[in-house]
Amino acid sequence: MSFFKSVLATLTALFIAFLLLIFIMIGLIASSASQPEPYVRDSSVLRIELLGMVSERSIDDPFAEIFGSGTMGGLSLEKFRDNMKKATNDDRIKGIWLDMGFMGGSWSGLFEMRDLLQEFKSSGKFVYAYIGDQGANEAAYYLATVSDSIFAQPEAMFEFDGFFVQRMFYKDAFEKFGISADVLTSGPYKTAADSYRYDEFSDGDEEQLSVMLDQFSTGFVQAVSEYSGVTTDEINAMLNSLPTLQAATAYERGLIDGFMQPFEFKDMITERSGSSKLQEVTFARYSRVEASSAGLDSPTGKEIAVVFMEGAIMPDMPTDVFSASQDVITYKKFAKILDDLNEDNNVAAIVLRVNSPGGAVTTSEILRAHIAKVTESKPVVVSMGSVAASGGYYIAMGADSVFAEPNTITGSIGVVMAKLSAETLLEEKLGISVDEIKTHSNADWMTLERTLTADQYSGLQNDLNKTYDNFISLVADARELDRDYIHQHAQGRVWTGTDAHELGLIDGIGTLDNAITIAASMAELESWEVGKYPVPKTFIENMLESSQKNVSARILNIMSIQPDHTQLIRDLRNFNKMGAYSIVPFDITVN
Repeated sequence: MSFFKSVLATLTALFIAFLLLIFIMIGLIASSASQPEPYVRDSSVLRIELLGMVSERSIDDPFAEIFGSGTMGGLSLEKFRDNMKKATNDDRIKGIWLDMGFMGGSWSGLFEMRDLLQEFKSSGKFVYAYIGDQGANEAAYYLATVSDSIFAQPEAMFEFDGFFVQRMFYKDAFEKFGISADVLTSGPYKTAADSYRYDEFSDGDEEQLSVMLDQFSTGFVQAVSEYSGVTTDEINAMLNSLPTLQAATAYERGLIDGFMQPFEFKDMITERSGSSKLQEVTFARYSRVEASSAGLDSPTGKEIAVVFMEGAIMPDMPTDVFSASQDVITYKKFAKILDDLNEDNNVAAIVLRVNSPGGAVTTSEILRAHIAKVTESKPVVVSMGSVAASGGYYIAMGADSVFAEPNTITGSIGVVMAKLSAETLLEEKLGISVDEIKTHSNADWMTLERTLTADQYSGLQNDLNKTYDNFISLVADARELDRDYIHQHAQGRVWTGTDAHELGLIDGIGTLDNAITIAASMAELESWEVGKYPVPKTFIENMLESSQKNVSARILNIMSIQPDHTQLIRDLRNFNKMGAYSIVPFDITVN
């Protein structure tokens, strides 16, 4: 009996300790979230850590803040725009320290960040970059080419070897396991399901991806050339030479300006700032500074609502461990947001910030129609982010105007359908026979246990052709272009924003801020406020979401399932449902 009493007492103590830990965590995070606006001293230097992946919007992770696995509200385009506008105007900020590291992000995002840094420097302030013991890669170096000078710790790592795009193919693995895939597409460039039928890039995929990579590489090499004074031919020769990770080699090639220990670099920027002591302001701390404190006028007038639409476009469905951390655009979620904004008399116009590789045609169509309905009452402008292709492009056709950034991945006007079959796996590999009783000959055609017959394949092809024809027609109507012309540049082909503009697939090139200004002009506003939607989650919502993601990550880790594998599982599950998909299988990032 004493044993059970001891066990019960121990469990009770553990439970109480757990509750106390939860309360302590809540208190720490709540106090952190409610911190007053920080005081910024004169002659301050804004330090920006170029680490990790750059997201579109800020994601506050309370658990990461407590356990040190990240920071609340890390580097995002949203915060970078806000901070750079403030810092450029803030007389207290004398310069920027780019603390270089291994970072990643979309080309469109990096391009915009570099432009914002250039605007800051053009205001007469300094920008210096430093590579410490964490090393740096091309993405960080691309941003640092805006700097007055780039210095490195003598033994620092420096990655400078070019860019590549990689894809996994499962055709041979499927054959070994007795799984087959029937894939139907609207053209040679619609490659979302190519991983299931090929063992390497198709000619169409290789063509379109090579064009985009060449454009991105050209922009990178040009930026390096302008900074270093080294010719583009010489830089390309460096990229093709014997690979190295030493910053010393970068110095010998003229890519960086010299070596300093961290304390020497700090002394240098302290002197440059005109202060006797380094007044450092971190990026996260400066994010809490109000725009008015930085000398910016408080906006007044009606609201321009910016709606961030991120993720795959899918019907509402239950989430699980493989999808809990995935951003998804659903009709139910965004129809309510659009309706609320449409009914709000203080909202004069709406800007849709689209970051989506596409998804289900059905959901894309009802979102497009809903957006078109809103345009009857208020101007709606689409601002394309890193990728707004396939279904992401589809929904944009409901807006009044569509703008993209130069390196946005867009287009991919096309449709794909895929049907998987495990008939060989079940019958020949596992010895499992399947029989059924059916009322009609094709009642079982979409089951995993049956391979499509020739007639059934033709039936799916007819469905795909009709869906593609509808897609082509709505684009032709929206863009006021000939249907045959659209087909010529469709067939699933992806384009950069610059190419899409030249082809007439979008209205112009511009950032999110440009799109907001255009929307305000369409609404005939001279001054306006900006509202952002969906509204940020509450502390409790963030905490619950963070815990769900952490649990999901732990389970996947225990199961030895990597992120790429969850993508495969999600695609296999989605593609084997009845329906047509307009989606691109990639989002090129630089790291």
